[in-house]
Amino acid sequence: MKNLEKLEEEALMWLYPEGFAQGFEDIFTGRPWHLEHEGWFEWCERNERYIKEEFSRRVQKNEPLNPFFGLWYKLFGMRFTGYYPGYRFIRGLKRRSP
Repeated sequence: MKNLEKLEEEALMWLYPEGFAQGFEDIFTGRPWHLEHEGWFEWCERNERYIKEEFSRRVQKNEPLNPFFGLWYKLFGMRFTGYYPGYRFIRGLKRRSP
């Protein structure tokens, strides 16, 4: 368990548990996305490049990632933007699995 907790301290590991949870929610509920509000998922699709670039920049600079996941934060005028690349990451893994 300690090893998992240590991994969770790594910034990039934030994508896995959050994306995994959203991916399962997608499977269980049958809906494409409902996290923020109507149009949230489409906004993230249109702005995927900017979300990924900012996430990467913050990881490289060792800056906090809270604005991507925290309820009280907005990034590019939108809340919860970190859940989208996490979701895409997990969906990509799912497509590669046998």
